[in-house]
Parts: sequence; C-alpha cells; structure tokens
Amino acid sequence: MKKQSEIDTAQIVKDFFLGEFSFDELKYDPTNLPKGNGKELADVIIDYGNYVIAFQVKGRENFDNGSSENKWIKKYTDRAKDQLVDTYNQFQNNVVPPFVNGRGDRYEIKKYGIYTWIIILYNERVQEYKKVLNCNRLNDIIHCFTYKDFKTCCEKLVLPRDIMEYMAYREKYIEIDRICNEEEADMVNDFLVEKYGMSEFDASELDIFRWFLNNYKDKLEEGDRERYREIIEVFLELDRAGVDAFSQRLGKIISLAKKGVNSDNSYIVPGNKESTSFLFLSADSGSKIIEYVEKMTYLFMYKTKSHKCLTVVAYFDAIETFRLDWVFIELPWEYDEKLEKMCNLPEIRKLWNPQLILTGKIENH
Repeated sequence: MKKQSEIDTAQIVKDFFLGEFSFDELKYDPTNLPKGNGKELADVIIDYGNYVIAFQVKGRENFDNGSSENKWIKKYTDRAKDQLVDTYNQFQNNVVPPFVNGRGDRYEIKKYGIYTWIIILYNERVQEYKKVLNCNRLNDIIHCFTYKDFKTCCEKLVLPRDIMEYMAYREKYIEIDRICNEEEADMVNDFLVEKYGMSEFDASELDIFRWFLNNYKDKLEEGDRERYREIIEVFLELDRAGVDAFSQRLGKIISLAKKGVNSDNSYIVPGNKESTSFLFLSADSGSKIIEYVEKMTYLFMYKTKSHKCLTVVAYFDAIETFRLDWVFIELPWEYDEKLEKMCNLPEIRKLWNPQLILTGKIENH
C-alpha cells in the first residue's frame, strides 16, 4: 500500500511533468531471476526526451521515537541513496519490463539517458538539510528537497524545462554535502531573475498555452499514441520565453482566422537547430488544409534549415466550426533542387528570414 508521502509526490510529478511521462507503479519480476524475487524501481520515475528522473520519497510518521531530525535525515537520505543506486543498477543490468504511465499507456522506460536523482523528505519538521549530495556509486550528485520545498519549486517554475534548468543552477550554487540555510523560494527567484530578468510573470500567456495543450491532448487521445507522445515532448522543450512567444503567435493566428485573413509569416526558430521550430498559419478555408500545411512546413524547414517543425493552423471548416490543426515533421536538412527553386520564388523569398530567434528572454514581437 502506498504511503501518503509517495502519493503526494507522484501527484506533483504528474501535474508538472504530465502524466504521459510519469510512473509510480514500479514493481516487477525480473525475467533473469527466479519467480517471487520481485524488484522495485524508485518511488516515482519521469521519462521523456533524453531525461530519466528518479525520485525516492522518505516520510516520517512517528515523531515520538526520540531521534532528532538530524539523525532522521542522515539515516533516511543514506537509505534513499542506496535505493537510487539500486534503481540505476536495475536499469543497467536487469530486464526491466514496460510499465503503465499516468495516461494508462504501456511504455518501456529507457535504460540510458541523462539521469537526475532526487530525494524527497516528507517531514514538516525538517528546516535545515543538505540540498545537494555526492554519490560516488552513481558518479553523480543527488538533489534533496523537503516536500514543501519541492512543491514550491514546481509551483514557481511551472514548466519542465525550467525545473530541469533550475536543478543545474542549484547544483552550481549550493555546496555539496553541506547544510544549506537559504530558502528554496529565494533561490528559485534568483534563478528566474538571472534567466529572464524577472521573477513574476503575466499568467495570460501560460493560460493560452495550457488551453492549446489541452485542446491538442483531447483531439489526439484516440489517435496514434506513439506519435502523440512524441509531439507532446516538443512542448516540454519550451521554457517561459518559448511559451510567451508561442502564445503570442497562436493568439495572432486565431484572431486572423476569425477575420478570414490568410497569414503565413508568424514563426519561431530557436538558436539550437536540434530544437523544434514552430510555424503559425491562418487560413480562410478548411479545403485541403492538411496538404497546404504540409507543403508550407517543408518549405519553411528547408529555408530555415530546421530539423524539426510543428506547424499550427487556425481556420473555420465547411460548417463554420473554428478549428486548430497541426502537423509535426522531423527531417534532417539536405539540399533539394526542387525546394531550392521554390524558396527562391518572390513570394517565398520574403518569408521566414529567421531573425526571430528565441534567445531565452521574454520579448514582444
């Protein structure tokens, strides 16, 4: 039976990293061991893109056993370290089966990737603790949070990319294996100011983004689940600057579509060509819309040398129902004579000269 500490931590993970990528039912029988020799991975695991994030949760239910909080922390962080090392060894050495994720899909967690190790201390009495721990057996460090501090971290950072970048920031500024007295909320604010120049944000852009994400998830819920998961991962690449840019352009094409105006000049090209570009279109008709979107996406990718692109189109269909559709294409760039000629046409040449490169700062375009 799961403890409340594990249930609460799993819920935060599902809320901020999406249920598609979170796993908290991780018991299994390895095929290379006799039956009955059950194993279990960490309490919660997140798996998306190149990331594997393992959580070990430790709660204190009995406060009358005489031991101090310092002794409790030492005992249970050591125990959590052992369990995280065991999780890593299981990934590398055992046959770990597929698990069911938060959306009910059966999915095989990757055994190789960029690992992040997190211990959650579910103990309201803990005030001072070592927030970054060395672990020679993992040849890595382990992040430690109280449940309250981790919840604060997620609520202020909101987006998976910013949460993961904050881990790197935390590792850089907190001394390993030493008590850290600085408040987590203050460190999060310092991170936001250093990255964006501010720590408070207009929630409206995030609301537009969440609306789009929910619309997308509802539409593809019964579709190709593997493709659905792949495209959802695109959105996890975005930080607040990306969400801000995405939401502004999405709002623009929705407004134009409602006026019956065709538009094909809104886009985002990130500085890193391995990241996903975005193209935003509005159209006055739904006739052959997907063919049109695919053609424009290939042209856009060729001209901007993007390797991945998600194109969003807003329009009204034949029965005057407002719609959003999208096409995701991943294709390494290579010279193509036909596309080269098309990109040199006057009407295409003036489009998509990628000066709107996403820099990481929140700006208006």
